[in-house]
Amino acid sequence: MATLKNTIKHHVKILIIKKTVFLICLTVALAFLSYLSSSKAIVTGSANSRFLYILGSVIVTLAVLILVAWKIRYFHNLFGKDWTGTVIKTGNVDFGTRWNKDNIRSVSSFVVTVQLENSKKKKRLSFNSSKISPNVYSIGDKIYFIKGTRYPINLTREEAQHICPMCARDSCHGDYCPDCDLKY
Repeated sequence: MATLKNTIKHHVKILIIKKTVFLICLTVALAFLSYLSSSKAIVTGSANSRFLYILGSVIVTLAVLILVAWKIRYFHNLFGKDWTGTVIKTGNVDFGTRWNKDNIRSVSSFVVTVQLENSKKKKRLSFNSSKISPNVYSIGDKIYFIKGTRYPINLTREEAQHICPMCARDSCHGDYCPDCDLKY
């Protein structure tokens, strides 16, 4: 288990570094665009309007950065925690159905409720049904969630279930995911 955790932790650290570099590049690009647009005479008619424009640009840039960081799961990778728990409830939840002229599409997710070890807290995890099979986690399974991953590792059926904790690929290669290039 120590090798497993170190390998995934190393992968998560590399992801955090890549995402940080991406966010820094995005910040520089947005700041450069704001600088170019603030130098135009239309926007900067007087001294007060230039200050208001710069303040507005900073607020919009921060809003865009926070939204992008949230969408790429930067905060999840940075501030997440490891935990272990026992599955107490599983099931599929349909949360939307689209009726079109020619077809019906149902959007569903696989929901797992976990009782955390050494705590009275419960966690509710929701996974896309097209990404993960409902057979991966069953009631009574002990699962381990590593900071920065998307999918917990099933410790009870670790030999039978070889899903990647990053992308949920069911690997026939054992504990190796060729998509993520990760040994888990």
